[in-house]
Amino acid sequence: MTEVSKITLIGHSGWGPVEEAYEEGLTVSDAEVTYRYHPIKATSENVAHRWRYWTDGPALVNAFENLAAVVVDLVNKQVVPNALDAPELEFLVVYTDRKFTFLPAQ
Repeated sequence: MTEVSKITLIGHSGWGPVEEAYEEGLTVSDAEVTYRYHPIKATSENVAHRWRYWTDGPALVNAFENLAAVVVDLVNKQVVPNALDAPELEFLVVYTDRKFTFLPAQ
């Protein structure tokens, strides 16, 4: 049975000067969570950064299964919730058979 192996949410900054513009991504699987922040134009105040958390504990597995159910439902309905301040939020869902679903920002 094909299941979700990871989910990536990609956000883009809203209106503002290019010195404050950025793209960020949060990727979640049953074993790790990674985050990356990439400024469009790096400055001393707007620098790229990333972090990663991984575990073999059951708490992340359970949280990921719940998140996967909600995100797959949203992607299947092609609904992008207005959950963040950023005007663009994209979903990338990767399945265990290496196929993926991408829902671009509206």
